[in-house]
Amino acid sequence: MNRRGVTLLELLAMLPLLAAASLLSARLGMAVVQDIPRASRAMGTHDVLLNMIDSLQQDVDAAASLPESIGGRKTGEKLLVLQFPDGMVSYEGGPDEVIRRKYQAGSGDAQDVGAMTSEVIDSWSLPNAKVSFQRRMLTDSAYAVEVHTSVQIFMEGAAQERFVSSRLLCLNAMPAALEEQLP
Repeated sequence: MNRRGVTLLELLAMLPLLAAASLLSARLGMAVVQDIPRASRAMGTHDVLLNMIDSLQQDVDAAASLPESIGGRKTGEKLLVLQFPDGMVSYEGGPDEVIRRKYQAGSGDAQDVGAMTSEVIDSWSLPNAKVSFQRRMLTDSAYAVEVHTSVQIFMEGAAQERFVSSRLLCLNAMPAALEEQLP
């Protein structure tokens, strides 16, 4: 018997196999369309975070001290201030960005922020990133800053933290008395 067609029974047997194959290809398609671009954006944000941390490391290496406040604003998770011989630099964390601002002595006192001029030196756009600063103290004097960073990825309606890191950046201008007290 020479058959040229497919029977109805053979078509019915193929339907579950086709459904399973389409389900698997839909998952693969979702990964290509959603997950890969999402991961790529997260990697881009992480690269920008690393550039910001490199800049912060250079500033901490050159800084003389880590003041407690600037212009009446206390340092904290979203504000870090670095003292230099010719002025100050601040890192201000905001929603989805970190701004690096330089304060230079104007016509008045070099320690009076009101007499200082300020300008934005750098600004890093960090969508879905978390950045926090914490001064590390040793006997009433800050010797280092701890920086916590992470990138949030929203998958299946929930936020997941990725690229979580914590760095301790020590002042190069650390007084010898403090250096002796470190463990």
